[in-house]
Amino acid sequence: MTTRHLLQDPVRAAIYNRGWVDRTTDIERRLRPQPTAMAVNNRNNPQSRLPRPPPTRPAAQKVSA
Repeated sequence: MTTRHLLQDPVRAAIYNRGWVDRTTDIERRLRPQPTAMAVNNRNNPQSRLPRPPPTRPAAQKVSA
């Protein structure tokens, strides 16, 4: 069966296109740089995180009498 004939059937065309999408996604995932073990450890280590800044409070509004 040629690709042209395959794409004329909506069900087979959907399966064909889905296969290409899955293949493309898999290739992109494999080519994406993987985090190193050090980066993973730092992300899970609370001591390696920067401290949060103290919360700020809005300025008190003066009430004029």
